[in-house]
Amino acid sequence: MPSRRTFIRAVGGAAALGGAGFVLSGRRLPGTCPSRKDPTWEHDGEDWTTPAFGPNALFLGERFGITGFDGPTRLAALQPWDGEAAWARTTTGSGWGRPAVAGETVYAGTGNETVHAFDRVTGDTRWVWDGSEEDTIGGGAWARPAVADGTVFVPVSTAATANPDPSDDADYDHRVVALGATDGEVRWTAPIDRPTFSDPAAVAGTLVVATESGTVYGLDPGDGSERWVVSRATGVRQPVVESGDRAVVADDGSVVALDAETGEAAWTASTPGTPTALDATDGRLFLGDGDGNAASYRLDDGEERWRFGAEAPVGGIAGLRPAADRTESDRTARADEASVEAYVADQIGYVYGVTDAGTCVRRFRASESRYDNRCGWLPDHVTMNGAAIRSDGLYVSTRWGAARFEIDGD
Repeated sequence: MPSRRTFIRAVGGAAALGGAGFVLSGRRLPGTCPSRKDPTWEHDGEDWTTPAFGPNALFLGERFGITGFDGPTRLAALQPWDGEAAWARTTTGSGWGRPAVAGETVYAGTGNETVHAFDRVTGDTRWVWDGSEEDTIGGGAWARPAVADGTVFVPVSTAATANPDPSDDADYDHRVVALGATDGEVRWTAPIDRPTFSDPAAVAGTLVVATESGTVYGLDPGDGSERWVVSRATGVRQPVVESGDRAVVADDGSVVALDAETGEAAWTASTPGTPTALDATDGRLFLGDGDGNAASYRLDDGEERWRFGAEAPVGGIAGLRPAADRTESDRTARADEASVEAYVADQIGYVYGVTDAGTCVRRFRASESRYDNRCGWLPDHVTMNGAAIRSDGLYVSTRWGAARFEIDGD
């Protein structure tokens, strides 16, 4: 199983971003490069995950998807008001998966095939589950764990041989592990066909897991038995979204809502390209792709609501609550910001405020430049790892750090 850098080149960022393919999309990179907007704060680190929010902190893992190197990496609890670490814990030789927050506990996997539970406030270790008997390269538990009814569900890839080839999936066993939320004890394991970077979801009493091959499993959360299996045409790399009694899954060129009980498709919608970013809130799905498209869909029937074209492949997308539902404290100061319902981050480092009509009313640069051309972006490089939003600001994870930006106008 490849490290994430290999993974990006093979099937993710660069394959979707590919220089020639993007030029053919008809969009041109801007001739001038504006200065970066000053963040409220930034916290250095490499390849941070998209954050998970707790009451008084945001939780991020460093070097997401990367294995086989020397040195420590951090899982950090950052204070949202100043970006300082309330606590940080380290692992060695691999990065961290996307963390999940449930009650007073933070759960996260690693590329070392371990899963950790930490006290949300203090960072004290509550338990560690180790799925590997040997120190091997590759594998890992990268997806954000699903937590339901006292159980933590984690997809894990573990070496099946003493000397596995990190580029060969056949040298790894892939499975979903159900762990007790309070003690980390194994309750059951269930095999899956390929690794997964897609976050699983507990949907209406069924655990839904999607893999790199495009296989979607509906599992009984009590014992891991298969209730149904659906094969999609291409691999699934974005999170499974819970929408009532349906699980919404995005693959290359389409998004489908599957009945959680039967796996039957309730609706299917066409999408413009390979999804590279996804968010969902208040009955709306937001997707960004490797061709620079961003779009919104209704979760009840899959109807496309709007589409927007960024200037480079999309690396993050974050939806806001509808303007009518926002409290006075989260309403923006400028009149034209009132209708912004999503922020789209592209791989040049631009962030766009997009309205419910698909119109951009705000644009700023959020990522620093590390290259000499194309405003700091090259077609085979990933700059933005994700974006997330809540009432106090927009949070972006980049290749070189995490940062918070005000979203109440300039």
